Order: sequence, then C-alpha cells, then structure tokens
Amino acid sequence: MAVDNATILDKVRTKGTDDYQQRIPSATQIGVANTMRYLFDPMNRQYLNDCVWSMVNRIGLTVMAQNAPFENPLAIFKKENLYWGSTVQEIAVKWIKAHGYKDDAEELLKMHRPEAAVWFYENNRRDQYPISWTEDELRQAFVDDFGLNRFIAQIMETPRNCDNYDEMNIMLALIRHYEQNLGFYKVHLDDVPSDETTAKTLLKALRSTAGRMQFPSTQYNALNVTDIPAYANPQQMVLLIEPEYLASLDVDALSAVFQLDKAEVPYRIVQVPSLGIPGAVALLVSTDWYQVRDTMYGTTQFYNPQTLGNTLYLNHWGIYGVSPFTPCALFTTDAGTSITVVTQTVTGFTLTPTSGDVKAGDVVPLTPKLTANVTPTGTAIEVAPNSATYEVSAKHGAEGAAFQLDVNTFVDDQSRLHVQRNGLKAGDIITVTGTATYVDPNGKTTEHKAECAFTVK
Repeated sequence: MAVDNATILDKVRTKGTDDYQQRIPSATQIGVANTMRYLFDPMNRQYLNDCVWSMVNRIGLTVMAQNAPFENPLAIFKKENLYWGSTVQEIAVKWIKAHGYKDDAEELLKMHRPEAAVWFYENNRRDQYPISWTEDELRQAFVDDFGLNRFIAQIMETPRNCDNYDEMNIMLALIRHYEQNLGFYKVHLDDVPSDETTAKTLLKALRSTAGRMQFPSTQYNALNVTDIPAYANPQQMVLLIEPEYLASLDVDALSAVFQLDKAEVPYRIVQVPSLGIPGAVALLVSTDWYQVRDTMYGTTQFYNPQTLGNTLYLNHWGIYGVSPFTPCALFTTDAGTSITVVTQTVTGFTLTPTSGDVKAGDVVPLTPKLTANVTPTGTAIEVAPNSATYEVSAKHGAEGAAFQLDVNTFVDDQSRLHVQRNGLKAGDIITVTGTATYVDPNGKTTEHKAECAFTVK
C-alpha cells in the first residue's frame, strides 16, 4: 500500500541530522502544511535539499519495494561488489596426475609446480541515469496526501527499473557472445517442447545432463583443456529458459507425472525473455558461470539555481563477463556437439629386458610395451597402459628340469626383476612371462603375452 506524506516526512526527520530534527518539526504533530512551510522557507534551503536527498536515497528503496519495481531475474548470479580496483582475475589450476610409489625414489627435492589457466574480467560498464524535477513539482507533491509517494516513485523507480532492465539485457547478450566466441556444449532436441512427448524429451535431457555435470569432465567447459575438468552439484546449477518452453515443461511433462518429486528438475529455474540464439530452448549453467560485480552503485544530485531544478544521477559501474572454466550446456534444435571418441586396437605386447644375463642378487629393469593402432590418426595420445602381471619360472639349463624359486625372486610393481641370492647355479635359466590384459570399454577383453629369458652367470 502507498505511504502518506506525513509518514514519509517523519521518516526523513528520524534519519536526519540533529540540526535537521531541531529546525524541521514533526509532520504528525503540527501537520504536513506546517512542515512544508518550514521546508520551503528561503532560509531553510539546506534542509529542503537534505529532505529530498534522504527521500530519494533512503526512503525511496523502502517505498518502492511496495510498488513492485522491475528486478533483474539474473541478479542471482551477481557476486560481491568490487570496491577496490577494476579487474578480476579468475584462475583454474590444472589437475595433477598420480605417480606410482617407488621405494628407491631420489626425487625428493624436485619441484612440482602446478600449471594454471587465467581469465581476466575488466570494468566494462559505466552507465548513468539522470532524471530532473523542479521545485514547483515538489511543492505540488504536498497537495495530495500521497503525493510524496508518487513523487519518489517518479524519481527513484524509473532510473532503477531502467538500470535493472539494461543489466538483464547486458547479461543476456553475454550468452550470444559466449556462443560466438567460445561455443556451448550443445544437447540436440528433435523439436521445441510443445506437447507431452517433446516436453518429456526435454525433461529427460535436462536431468541426464545435470547428472553428468556432477562428475569432472572437460566436455562442458569452453576451453576444453584436458587437465582442467569442470563439474557442479545440483545446488550450483541454474536453468535459464524462455517462458513458452517452461510452460510446456510444467503443463505437458510434469502435470502428467504422478510423482512430481521424481520428475522435477533439482535446480533453480530462471525465466528469461530470450536466449538470443536461434534454435535455443534452455541453458543449464553453474552459478559461477556469470562473473558480474558492481564496482560502483549510487546516486548523485545537482541543483541548478537558474532553473530551480534538481537532477538526480543514478550511477552504475560494473564488470560483466562469463567464465570459460565452469560447466554449461545449451539445449537446442540445432545439431548437438559431437565428441570424438579415441579408440585403441591392440596389436601385440613386448617385454624387453635391459640385459640377458643375471647374477644372484641382481635387479633387472624390464620394459613392457603395448603396441596398438589409435584412431583417429594423428591423435596426440600415447598407447597405454604399458603394464602387465608377471609369472617367474626357472630350470637347470636349456633342456634341464624345472625347479622352484624362492620368494626373493619376483617382479615388483615397477617392472623390475629381483633375483634371489641363494639356490642358483651358473647356466640356470629364469623365464619371466608377462600378461597384458586389455579391457576394451566398447568391445571384448583380450590377453597378450610376452616372455624374456635370463641366464644365470
């Protein structure tokens, strides 16, 4: 409901300085007319300015909240204000690889510096919204019991609404900018949601994509850097969708489901007027995808004694950008993103020792090597894994009888043959059999064997 003049004037008086409270009387005690007489006294010009300034900057926000101003629906993505500096640096550290344990490692003092990718955001918005009024317009606002309420609405609501609307459009334009310069991961839809079948297809695609985004992957971030996987949990995800498509999702898909809790999307939904990309239906992003911060937000006021007019300036400066490191997916009727699958066809396995002769107590490194064809050709990936399980056997000479080795003859996890110190004779032959088991995720599991023999000296 609207707030009357007396309530607004007394609220201004409560928040005013001691000097203002002593000079300007309470409107509820002596009436609005008497308070108005004090304010418009030529000798009290300073207090009139203080009154208007307080109404606009302090009372305006409270009063306007009751008149339902336009709010930017994408404001949930905004980060904390940046009061010092005008640049934000986003750093994504590459993941590191696991290293096998070595009991004879001598690399304690080696530096393992992490690699990182960096993205910068700079202050790229400096907008100003001026609005003017004259003393006569202010005086007329006192004539009606609710005139000040409308006066504040004229001064405060219009710049704020325009600012919020412009900010929404700036953030929506970044969606198109991202697609043109970096490119979204696209999930193909046969058609836009308009009936039960297409709406359920979208719902299924949303839930499956959101589920996969919880696991580290490089396919959902724009840079597609192998060592910087991106992921987000459902609490961090936001779905941007146009109203027509959300209506179909609600009416055609969810209303036909008996258990809504099993079908509803587990993340926040924000309606936007347009995604700005032909064929786009919805956009699933992380809350960290938008990098939006205010560097200055406030009002200034100027009084022109020649025209007896006041001009208020709403100043809004900020940083607006989108992150290439966070996961996002665009649901569209255009072609979906094609992920190249690297396949490896194993052709054999070799086991190469550094020496063919051994002595009691020797440690001999072995080199297991898997040979394979990798497609597509030219892929910057090595054939792997070069690992195997080992069996060790022995016999007395080339035609001699087999005998049992003790537990001190074995091949460790670094593919090194350890030879026992006792129980061996010159001419004995130790045979190591390596078995590489290749598990093809898209085919069958195959075993490949290789042998190497050592003569005891």
